[in-house]
Amino acid sequence: PGGDKTCVNSNFQRVGNKATWTMQCSGEMPMTGTGEITFEGPDAYTGAIKATAEGITMTIKLSGKKIGTCDKPIG
Repeated sequence: PGGDKTCVNSNFQRVGNKATWTMQCSGEMPMTGTGEITFEGPDAYTGAIKATAEGITMTIKLSGKKIGTCDKPIG
């Protein structure tokens, strides 16, 4: 949300508890990359997105854990 609207994810695959995909952005700063998430049970995950733009490579580390249920629906 709020990111580069030109980014497109493709080649999504999920095998077991691991999901992978590729991405390509064609906006003001064109970028390509890959992503990978490993689900650790039903309530947590870890992973990373590796992207290259203008000759610079970056790694964005991901992790999350469910900490409870929502009190009321959004919207």
